Amino acid sequence: MPLQRFPGCLAPEDVERAWLLTFEYAGVASLGGLGNAVRRFAEGLLELGVKVTVIMPSHGRHFDEGFARSVNLRAMGIVAEGDRIGLDGNRYHYRIGFERGELNGVELILVKGLDSATGSTLDDPSVYSKLPEKASLLARAMEALVPYVLANNEVPSVIHSNDWHTAVAGIRARQLFEDRKIYVPFVYTIHLFNDVTFPWHYASIDWSGLRDCPTYVWKVYRHEISSHRELWETVGGHVERFAVMESDAFSSVSRAYLRNVVLPRVGEWLDGKSCVVYNSTDWRVEDAVRFAERAFGTSDRSALRRRLLEWLPNLRAVPEDYGTGNVLWNARKSIGIRDDWTYEPLGYGPLFVFTGRLVFQKGPDLLMRAFREVLQEVPDARLIVIGIPSGDYALLGDLVSHASSMTNNVRIIASKSLGQDLLKAFVYSATALVMPSRWEPFGLSAVEAMAVGTPVIAYGVDGLSETVIDLRASAEEGTGFLVAPESVRELRDAMVAAAALSKAYEEGDRSLMGKAFIDVDWRRVRENAVRRVDSEFRQRATALRLLDCYRKAVKMAQYRALSFG
Repeated sequence: MPLQRFPGCLAPEDVERAWLLTFEYAGVASLGGLGNAVRRFAEGLLELGVKVTVIMPSHGRHFDEGFARSVNLRAMGIVAEGDRIGLDGNRYHYRIGFERGELNGVELILVKGLDSATGSTLDDPSVYSKLPEKASLLARAMEALVPYVLANNEVPSVIHSNDWHTAVAGIRARQLFEDRKIYVPFVYTIHLFNDVTFPWHYASIDWSGLRDCPTYVWKVYRHEISSHRELWETVGGHVERFAVMESDAFSSVSRAYLRNVVLPRVGEWLDGKSCVVYNSTDWRVEDAVRFAERAFGTSDRSALRRRLLEWLPNLRAVPEDYGTGNVLWNARKSIGIRDDWTYEPLGYGPLFVFTGRLVFQKGPDLLMRAFREVLQEVPDARLIVIGIPSGDYALLGDLVSHASSMTNNVRIIASKSLGQDLLKAFVYSATALVMPSRWEPFGLSAVEAMAVGTPVIAYGVDGLSETVIDLRASAEEGTGFLVAPESVRELRDAMVAAAALSKAYEEGDRSLMGKAFIDVDWRRVRENAVRRVDSEFRQRATALRLLDCYRKAVKMAQYRALSFG
């Protein structure tokens, strides 16, 4: 990496190589949107000519021989080893190894255990199990990784941590470079703000390896000297706030989330080093069309909808035990699935789809209440909930209860096993995707739906208010409806309006138009949705925004080098 020389130290001239620290990466280990977001970051940067290395816990993936071959995993031959001192005064040994591979041109470094105690944490296949310990050991791994890249002339131009789990590791890596008088900038991205706090001991040299030494914090118009411990204790051990204070630049996934959530909690005075980097999607309407024609013989949305609904009773997912013992595909009656289900009494009406994790944040309970009222106005409407169970069994039981009482109109696909092509087909065929999130930093499901031409009905919370354009605000560019957060009535009204518009312009049936509060061509709304994604939420657009943020951080690092080198 070309380094610019300052008095007594070095700093990058521009961005040529980036380290992305993460707990999730699509294609390696991922539970939700973070894995997809970081992969879009990495591959987008690669397209712009930046060399990218993704560093993450192994989560045991190196034990999968098929995966290891597919990414050409090989041991790096370096070891991070030592003892951590607990609050109890005892020493806890760790021995960390590294596997190196490549996925679609992006370099992967998986951090693994080399003894049973370390491996039981770093190699645990549950991504977020033993989370504080995984995060701590990832930070300890930097003790071997930084000397290795220095010896091999692979110094990154920027270190980019994603969410709090990788914050201390990223700051520790920067500290190790600065020990050698190399000022590598640290960028921190908040995908979802978390109120995670620890005593200083957690981050310190005793546990995670961060030395308490002078550090330089940007204070509106200049850098001021502080110390890592002083910063940690100033923010009460709040990891997110600490990472933002330590960063040379930080980003979030929407302007609204930055303004309404992040800055009020970390300090408005830090706005000067903030960035907004939207997530992106690789979903495309052309892909959905090709799959629909190949698998179901049609890409006409109305016909595809009918065939999907006819085919749905045949769907079988791999049975999974979600803790209740009865929420399984092979026990379909318990979640409103009947083998003798018939569509004939109500026909094939408008179809609404929900996708995402089945958690309180996503609001599927609010959707069920609203849909019950929709049926009073549009009795042939259908709702399919395609959700990933996330351990909230009380919520899942509530959804099951609602579905069972609307058994001819509602289906729950509670599985992690539905393929991407099939998921796209359901979303593509739908009248609208419904996103009743109580809060949402960005809302990737909405962007995915719009990418295949499906309008979105969503609560007007942070990220969703920025991705979805309300038709009532702009009939020319609108991509769906935004309604008052947590309002069941407004959610119902928007769904009824979407059903009316869909029937009017896709099926030639204007019988419901008196229930719509706007008269627009639903086909045009679909076209607007695709155009909006293509202009704002594609990989290249995301990568360009991220590269601008990296360059802001490089300037900050150069200022620190010039002043304090």
